[in-house]
Amino acid sequence: MSNDLTKRNSGTGLSTAGDRPSVLNELIKSLPPEQQQKLAVKAAEALIEQEQKDLDAQRRFDGAGADMIRHVGLVNEHEKNKSDFTVTSKFQTASGETNVKVSKNNNTTVIVIAVVIAVIFFVMFSR
Repeated sequence: MSNDLTKRNSGTGLSTAGDRPSVLNELIKSLPPEQQQKLAVKAAEALIEQEQKDLDAQRRFDGAGADMIRHVGLVNEHEKNKSDFTVTSKFQTASGETNVKVSKNNNTTVIVIAVVIAVIFFVMFSR
């Protein structure tokens, strides 16, 4: 079943590649064979370089994932100790760098000092 609206050009320039030949392909066809060969070599080099970059990014992503799992384990171990801690980590990911900082502050020292001061005031003013 066909519709006239699907066959009509919308005029937006957003058509599929099958509607007209690629400008780049037409340009390549117009080059002399020796220039086509040079262009093919450059294109192959660019593809190899891009594949290498993709592999490097994948390795960074995998490595950062493993490091983050170790980071979570380290933080869980520190939490079991019931003490204050700060763990700062930097991970090199595929798209850049991720910084993670985890802190646990019980403020036990502040509480102990406040209780001592309160006891001192209570003793001083109870007389």
